[in-house]
Amino acid sequence: MDGEKQHYIKVNLPDSLEHYEEGRGEGCFFIVDDRTKAAYDADEDGTVYEGILDNDSLYFPGLTHGATLPVEMRGTARPVVPYDALEGYLKGYSSAEEEVLAVLDNLEGRAAQRLKKYLEKRKAEDLDEYESIIGAIYLKKTDDPGTLAQSIINAANILKEWGEL
Repeated sequence: MDGEKQHYIKVNLPDSLEHYEEGRGEGCFFIVDDRTKAAYDADEDGTVYEGILDNDSLYFPGLTHGATLPVEMRGTARPVVPYDALEGYLKGYSSAEEEVLAVLDNLEGRAAQRLKKYLEKRKAEDLDEYESIIGAIYLKKTDDPGTLAQSIINAANILKEWGEL
């Protein structure tokens, strides 16, 4: 991108193969060159360019700003990073959602069970909100599974305070 104007576009980072195929995922800003921005503006479909991630990912803790990734154009829909370019950033789970739900399944107590029901309801009613909640919970995770469990409990307590649980 030397000598070219830098442009910003929003690109989805899918956390599963299913989400990649559907074009869903965590929306992140990418810095792109003139050619990529022109393809974006022209609603190209199926072409792949490169972009530089301009913020840290919530879904993929090892994926931080400055990473260069492929960007697949999806016509009038938001571009996505091909899932195979992201697989190396997941740690033992096929998605951030899978990891959060796996830890939630192992938690006991009414708050955890109410949160699980709430998440099921949100997933059925508002997928974007559901993915945002999963991402927010996952954001607090470190490599210590106990930290993710605490993040889930904290989320349940916050939702209870808001009258959602």
